[in-house]
Amino acid sequence: MSKIFKLALILGVFTSIATVAVAAINTITAPIIQENFNTLFNETVAEMFPTGVVGAIYENGGPFDNRVIRVLDGEGGSALGFIYEQQVIGWAGPIIYLVAVDLDGNFLAFTSLAHSETAGIGTVIDEPIWEEMLRATHASERVDNVAGATDTVQPIADALQTIYQDLQNRR
Repeated sequence: MSKIFKLALILGVFTSIATVAVAAINTITAPIIQENFNTLFNETVAEMFPTGVVGAIYENGGPFDNRVIRVLDGEGGSALGFIYEQQVIGWAGPIIYLVAVDLDGNFLAFTSLAHSETAGIGTVIDEPIWEEMLRATHASERVDNVAGATDTVQPIADALQTIYQDLQNRR
């Protein structure tokens, strides 16, 4: 056998072993990662509407992947508001977050669930100042941009613009 053929065969064997190993690790860890994400999601929902209970959960299509969660009053069952789970592409990749809105279109809370944005710049979305700025904005208004974090904040602001119209259709 030629030397190139032997090297190609060895490389193919190692590549196959590595592929099987990565697939096995993914199979083992994927359910654990999903369970941790679901726990964080449920805890965040409880923080956003402490007296509420999750009502219907709607899968929402359109330009931004998201789910819409109707939150009901725990005692009477009337709607308190909605929590939107949205995913956008930021500077460093996907950003998954939850935003709570009352029936009148007032933003109540914002929590990022997962992202890999640049520390000190894109992580502004994890800071209280971002949530305060969001709470000062009605769902019918455009959220202001943050200097230096445009590529993180802009996709979120674009996705938040879809909430007001969606809210009008759900009330």
